[in-house]
Amino acid sequence: MVTVNITQVLANYIHALHILHYHRVLDGYGHLSVRNPDNPPTFFMMRQLAPALVSGLDDIGEYRVSDAEPVYPGTPAAPAERFIHSEVLKRYPDVNVVLHGHPEELISYSISHVPLRAATHQAPFLGEEVPNFDITKYYHPNDIQDFLVRDQRLETVLALTMRETKMTEMT
Repeated sequence: MVTVNITQVLANYIHALHILHYHRVLDGYGHLSVRNPDNPPTFFMMRQLAPALVSGLDDIGEYRVSDAEPVYPGTPAAPAERFIHSEVLKRYPDVNVVLHGHPEELISYSISHVPLRAATHQAPFLGEEVPNFDITKYYHPNDIQDFLVRDQRLETVLALTMRETKMTEMT
């Protein structure tokens, strides 16, 4: 078994957050998670903070893949959408990183009937059709309807929207 330097993994994670924010892949509300290489049933994720502002280990918590809850009491609050990360990591054990962002260039595809399709030789990982998750179809009457995937029920439906072949092609 290879020993992993978790401090270096988290330093790389912080650098990745800054790079992705700089290149506008992650906006101020986007987030990234990384599976713990020493303990795969857990993942690391930044606290409720803009990616560009994450500066040290105190800004990162460890969460369980099984339910997105903190491993340690007193862990800083993570984004409500951490459930997206836990469900993807749960359903796809070969995936080690999950990114959730809101790039303006893609938002229009999520609210129109125009499908997102590969248009260059660099995008075949998209496949024939990119799934579009419409959360409004899955709300229950008493749900907070703010477009956030904030619980395990909604995270499961979102993950099921992603076809296994898509995730396999992307890894």
